[in-house]
Amino acid sequence: MRRTPEGTRRAAIVLAALAVVLSLSGCFAEDEPAPTTPPVPTATPVFATEEEALAAAEEAYANYLRVSDEILLDGGDRPERLRDYATADMYELQADGFSEMKEENLHAVGETTFDSIRFQSFQSNSLDEVTGVVVYLCTDYSRIDILNADGDSVVLPDRVERTSDEVTFQVGNNTLLTASVDYWSGDNFCEK
Repeated sequence: MRRTPEGTRRAAIVLAALAVVLSLSGCFAEDEPAPTTPPVPTATPVFATEEEALAAAEEAYANYLRVSDEILLDGGDRPERLRDYATADMYELQADGFSEMKEENLHAVGETTFDSIRFQSFQSNSLDEVTGVVVYLCTDYSRIDILNADGDSVVLPDRVERTSDEVTFQVGNNTLLTASVDYWSGDNFCEK
């Protein structure tokens, strides 16, 4: 689903985070001694090099776009197909868009592509384990169109067809899941 800076801001406002309140049952083990040393991480590194991380990010984003396009081609039907390629928050954001598409009886033709991918950084937790990867890339919307029930394009004629994006992935089940696609407002690094 094509995301513009305005659409991203609108979606962020619409999707507010829900707080979960946990209550304690009052059952505590009183005689259990507290650990004296912090736990030592036992997980092996997810990526040995930036090149490995970049290759994994490229594959993850290609899969994410492919499945997103399949859902668009199907008019927003069965958005749950995206769950294996996106974080829960990203899935919910996209599922809302797919739902709107279905309600308006729209569907896509074509495909979304990307190029010029570059490694930006690793994300890590307090134990210095890699939890995510951030890349820059260019998303190309020039080969995809959104049509109404009559087969007429509903895409604005002056739409931006290539965007400079910062894409964040989270590590999940030994794979990368797309967590966010944010328009990069800095220098446009996409080749025309």
